[in-house]
Amino acid sequence: MQVLDPFDSLDAFSGVFVVSYSHAFASEQGPCQAGNLPSVDAYPFAYRQRVRYGETDLQQVVYYANYLLYAEVGRVAYLRQLGIQYERDFIARGIDFTIGEAHVKYRAPLRFDEEFDIKVRVGEIRHSSWSFEYAIDRADGLHCADASTVQVVIGREDKRAERMPEALKATLEHAKAGA
Repeated sequence: MQVLDPFDSLDAFSGVFVVSYSHAFASEQGPCQAGNLPSVDAYPFAYRQRVRYGETDLQQVVYYANYLLYAEVGRVAYLRQLGIQYERDFIARGIDFTIGEAHVKYRAPLRFDEEFDIKVRVGEIRHSSWSFEYAIDRADGLHCADASTVQVVIGREDKRAERMPEALKATLEHAKAGA
């Protein structure tokens, strides 16, 4: 697993729906509960971040919608790691992608100034879409959230779903196979 560190710029973020929310305190969801154990499934990529004050609510707990921003940060960094360049591989080909679906399951809170890893792996690959699966874990290993997004390839002009380019599909399949 490769861990990248510095704060990166965020790309555009749109079309996301949050399906659940829990604002539990650490005492309500302790590290011994099964859902909070460190991720045991293989995630080939992790991106280290630190909770910034502006990402928290009055209780200094990360505001629930920010987990989707964390997914975006991980997604952009993972695509870069895979050698996929947004300008070259999407824009120059007259295509783009949008988020067609997003889910977050909250396990334990992240708090101001805590370090955490955004772990990413490729999920299902279809003709015009693919999914990414995320584990958001505190640096000490506490599992804080599971997330997933479905990216849909669209034409830049008509905004309609299009078949995924073969090179992109091959890169994603290669990554999913763990190579």
